[in-house]
Amino acid sequence: MLNRCLYVCVLLCFQFTLLQGCDVATTQGQCQSDADCQGQICFQGLCKEGCRNDADCPDNGRCLDGACSSSSCKDNSSCRSGTVCLGNTCAPCTQDQQCDAGNVCVGGVCKTGDCHGELDTCKDGLICKDLKCSACTEDTECRGGICEGGKCQSGCRDNKGCQNGQVCDPKDKQCKECAADNDCSDKVCDTNTNTCQECVKDGDCKDGQVC
Repeated sequence: MLNRCLYVCVLLCFQFTLLQGCDVATTQGQCQSDADCQGQICFQGLCKEGCRNDADCPDNGRCLDGACSSSSCKDNSSCRSGTVCLGNTCAPCTQDQQCDAGNVCVGGVCKTGDCHGELDTCKDGLICKDLKCSACTEDTECRGGICEGGKCQSGCRDNKGCQNGQVCDPKDKQCKECAADNDCSDKVCDTNTNTCQECVKDGDCKDGQVC
């Protein structure tokens, strides 16, 4: 009876050892996701050195076919997205001219666009929105001007938008010395020049005087 118990114990221990060994054999180097691999990636159920994307590669290297390439380059197409080829080495950009056409350099990264931000001046009265020159929709988007027909232009909406005592001409929305006679105190407004004058016609003068 004692021998039988010893046999059962030995058999159980042997089976337990085999199970433990099998567990190690099946898990070592095997995986279901990248999280199972320390600093590696899970590829076809096995942990291996490699990358999923450019961010996995050091020194601005590029991830190609699951492997990190060096940061050496011949042109921008050899570098990871956003970086440029400078002196045969992939590096962050420092100016727009280093980026491919249709891109601008923002924070060392080339991004699709044609302007940087609000401080940039786009052509034809457009403003910079999300790195693209776009039409304005309200006056506040125009620095010191007004939004007319989707374009920023110099002008005013009322007298508050004018300086140095000028008034806002409602006809063309421009600041002028005067737009009507009541803008000129004791003078009259020459609407051709929008300036205050002593007279514009004889009727503006006292009896016996001509303009």
